[in-house]
Amino acid sequence: MDILDAVLQSEKSQAVLLIDSKEITYAQLAELTAEFADSHFTHRGLIAIECANELTPVIAYLSAVRYHMPCMLLAPGSISKNRTVDSYSPSLLVQKVDDDWQINATGMSVECHDDLAVLLSTSGSTGSAKFVRLSRENIISNAKSIAEYLKLDGNDRGITSLPFHYSYGLSVINSHLVAGASIVISNASVKDEVFWQNIDDLRVTNFAGVPYTFEILEKIDFLPKKPHDLRFVTQAGGRLSPEKVKKFHTIFSENDIKFYVMYGQTEATARIAYVPPEELAGNEGCIGIPVPNGKLKLLDDEGREISAYEEPGELSYTGPNVMMGYAESGQDLIKGDEVSTLRTGDLAAKKSNGLYYIVGRIKRFIKIYGVRTNLDEVELRLNEMGERAICTGTDGQLVVAVLKNQKEVRRKVSEFLDIPPSSVTVLEYVELPLLPSGKFDYQKIIADSSAKGKARKNNFRDDLANILQIDRVEDGDSFISLGGDSLSYVEATVTLEEHLGFLPDKWQILTMRELEELSFSKSTSHWLKPFEISIFLRAFSIFTIVSGHFKFFSLPGGAALLFVVAGFNFSRFQLPAIIHKDSVLPVFSLLWRIFLPTVFVLGFFSVLSGRLDLPALFLVSNYWPPDAFGGRSFWFIEVLIQVYVIIFLIFSLSIVRKGAGKYQFYFIFVMVLVSYGVASLIEVAWNTEYLYHRVPHIMLGVFSLGALIGVAELRKEKLVTTMLAIILLYQSLFDGRFERADYMFIGAMLLLWVPFIKLPWSLSTVFSLVASASMYIYLSHFKAKQVLHLLLGDIDSSVAVVFALVVGIVFWWVWERGVRFAQQFHLTVVKPRLKSAT
Repeated sequence: MDILDAVLQSEKSQAVLLIDSKEITYAQLAELTAEFADSHFTHRGLIAIECANELTPVIAYLSAVRYHMPCMLLAPGSISKNRTVDSYSPSLLVQKVDDDWQINATGMSVECHDDLAVLLSTSGSTGSAKFVRLSRENIISNAKSIAEYLKLDGNDRGITSLPFHYSYGLSVINSHLVAGASIVISNASVKDEVFWQNIDDLRVTNFAGVPYTFEILEKIDFLPKKPHDLRFVTQAGGRLSPEKVKKFHTIFSENDIKFYVMYGQTEATARIAYVPPEELAGNEGCIGIPVPNGKLKLLDDEGREISAYEEPGELSYTGPNVMMGYAESGQDLIKGDEVSTLRTGDLAAKKSNGLYYIVGRIKRFIKIYGVRTNLDEVELRLNEMGERAICTGTDGQLVVAVLKNQKEVRRKVSEFLDIPPSSVTVLEYVELPLLPSGKFDYQKIIADSSAKGKARKNNFRDDLANILQIDRVEDGDSFISLGGDSLSYVEATVTLEEHLGFLPDKWQILTMRELEELSFSKSTSHWLKPFEISIFLRAFSIFTIVSGHFKFFSLPGGAALLFVVAGFNFSRFQLPAIIHKDSVLPVFSLLWRIFLPTVFVLGFFSVLSGRLDLPALFLVSNYWPPDAFGGRSFWFIEVLIQVYVIIFLIFSLSIVRKGAGKYQFYFIFVMVLVSYGVASLIEVAWNTEYLYHRVPHIMLGVFSLGALIGVAELRKEKLVTTMLAIILLYQSLFDGRFERADYMFIGAMLLLWVPFIKLPWSLSTVFSLVASASMYIYLSHFKAKQVLHLLLGDIDSSVAVVFALVVGIVFWWVWERGVRFAQQFHLTVVKPRLKSAT
């Protein structure tokens, strides 16, 4: 009985797996794996497992390990997408179908070597059928080596911060098992609040990260205080720059956390080398020393060992964790051990202190998201598709040079590699660049790619300056610091997504320099894209308002929900600017942008009709009974402006701005209570029901609730906000009818708990346009219907709704471009002339 057998048959009551706050002890794990085997293992055959960090695939893997069943570990969704079943004939499939885990026998069988334990993809992102064959000894020896140098014991607790079809992620599970430690099974990313909550609440002692992980950590305040049990952090899966290694080593050391920089390959199960944390300072560019029981050598072109320091050669590795060999079809699974020494394909050198460092690469591989991608395989796939292309790139960015059809190539590569389009740069040439020797000039392609990237980024700055109507955008500027608001946010979002190919989290607070340094993104479906719920709600609310007014589709409460969204956007745009600048002027700027087009529309139609309604023109007609001015007033805009005036007065006080900056959530929480309290007192003296409560003291509470949603980031803050919303809206929510409060509550909860939804790309474009133009649609929709009626007479209400939306979008487009033209004319013509005159 080896160590994994002993662990998986243990009767200890100590927790080994923790998932969704539930603990599974070693004894319970033994029962679960036995039950799985009894239900599904009929003979020794290959098991194909889609490896999401969830209980079912983890139990399937551990059952396979316990009962010596070889398993093929695959990325989620792989079984239905590639030729794995045809090539390897697995007997059992563990896959997720429509959000449910299914375990199905295939009726197929393949003969496997007695030592074979795991198949891992060599370059899984290419969809290649080539796998690394790992034995049980490979897995156990590497897990024990890792546990030894990390000093893992039964008190340690890891967390699945990486997928376990990836050798690095798998090694986290295996090393903790052999050490008798425990693991938190979680799909959360390090950028998610629940990840850090798990680290604190579940007493996690360590987590693993690839370079992208640390790019995220740079963007968030990931260690506001040291989690009391966090002992060490590991990094592998690609090269982290020496500057970032130094930065994180310093941060972790200050918090008494060890930082392990490591190097490995799937062909060596996982780990080959590591840098002892105490030797990391001054050696930030190194991969370190071999793992216990392993040996590193440098070989020259003739295969002879290089003993001199600082002399580069191909890095080779020997140890019990070196793979059995490769497999390219099911027929290869019967093969035994074919490899004793692993030639890594990396050029390395050895320092006088015994630490190795990488100089370059011999083979044509790059890493995207820590997964090695074979450039030759990508070229072959494209050639099979009829595309004449050559490939090069750097870690994180694939560059494809083609003769034609640029957009089609990018889409194809993105789909068959299953990576975001932002990770693929496609360059179009009349003739592919060659060196005098006749070989392809890869350096020129890399240089051209870099130049294209810089031009694209500069264009985004120009576009953003145009959207925000400013002269220039500097390195340290962000959307918020430049005065961006909810009216310009949607257009800026769409523009940024066009430039980067994805939308970074909280991009509005990132500087231009930070945005331009981003090279990674979330993987998205080729036909679905993440879409901000706040933008969706703006678009849907204005649609329900227009539909209700035109008696096409009635859903009361659209305007109330827009007040929630307005408050939410205030907390994201104006509030940070107020705090940062210690000034209330950002509110005034937004007020002006709302006031100007509203008064223009009212004034224009007053002139046409020959009737001047001063209360409507001065935006106070909401204090008169509804419809007193024959449709020549806009109560929603009026009350919104009046609410912003109150906000302007509140934040004009320095003590208020300081309080909001220091205790943001608590300040807005109190603001909600005070707003509702004051409104209740006023209603006692002045019942505004005859005005349909279209007054600022009523809507200020709704607006403030939206602002509270915007600043609620921690889970406990979101729970408090949810309870507060239920309490404030209790009577309306539970009166048995679907009224305005119900619509508003549902929208508020979506804002609070569901930041993104997925929409088809084409539909998301429509929603973006409607959301951008929402205020202009509101201002023009009644007049648009009147014009349509004059032209066509009685028309279907659905046609009127569509026409009103289109007219509003056109109005927005013309107004915004007109304002930008005037601004540009002032900057380029008027301002220089005034300057020269003085």
